[in-house]
Amino acid sequence: MIKMGIDTEVFVRKNQIKKLLNNFDDLIRLYNLSFKEWELFKRQFGIFFETKSLSSEELVKHLAMTDDIEESKRTEIVSLCLDYDLIFAPETEETAETDYIEIWKIVHSLCELGKQNLKKLMERAEKTR
Repeated sequence: MIKMGIDTEVFVRKNQIKKLLNNFDDLIRLYNLSFKEWELFKRQFGIFFETKSLSSEELVKHLAMTDDIEESKRTEIVSLCLDYDLIFAPETEETAETDYIEIWKIVHSLCELGKQNLKKLMERAEKTR
């Protein structure tokens, strides 16, 4: 039975945040995976077994044994998994890993920082009028 509506959460090891921020394309790719339903994420990569989460290492091993995945999708996810220590899990699962952070939290923090900086910029512009 497919449970619809449960999204994928992508976690990255906290000590890799700076590396991720230096490659914004990777951040966006991982962020976009966060909005894919968990069952669709698993199906996209040929994962037809029950799992509560997948590490990047586990996903790469699985993809190495599977040949029915679109090559461009395989290349992209393998590249991300080799560059970063990731965990993929349904949003309903709690992760016990305290040295990981959800990708969406990084993006949300960047948006908040952008809002604050934009507000300061607007205030400075008003003062120079």
